[in-house]
Amino acid sequence: SEEQDFISSSLGVMEPNPETAHAVKLTKNDVVLVPGVVFNKGRYRIGRGKGFYDRFLATTDAYSVGIAYDLQLLDEDWPRKPWDKQLQMVMTELQTIEENRDGSKGTSFRKGK
Repeated sequence: SEEQDFISSSLGVMEPNPETAHAVKLTKNDVVLVPGVVFNKGRYRIGRGKGFYDRFLATTDAYSVGIAYDLQLLDEDWPRKPWDKQLQMVMTELQTIEENRDGSKGTSFRKGK
């Protein structure tokens, strides 16, 4: 039942029950949507400071996409730790920043409302 599939974590977030859950191996054909408090145009993020997403992203080849509002996207860079993972794409309601096939940064803009 759904009640047994999820349990409340120590932070009060519903998460998979380790007794009933099974691991799913993600591949490069999968996409992981990554939240954050703030992102930069180099496709790095600052989250909540626990490193959960960085540790997870280090274990998968899935395509990582940061999802944010445009006001969460900063031009400036900040000091990073060796374990901070660069995302393949950051997407806001106004723009998308992604790595081009040649490794350079590409930015596209959408017309805002």
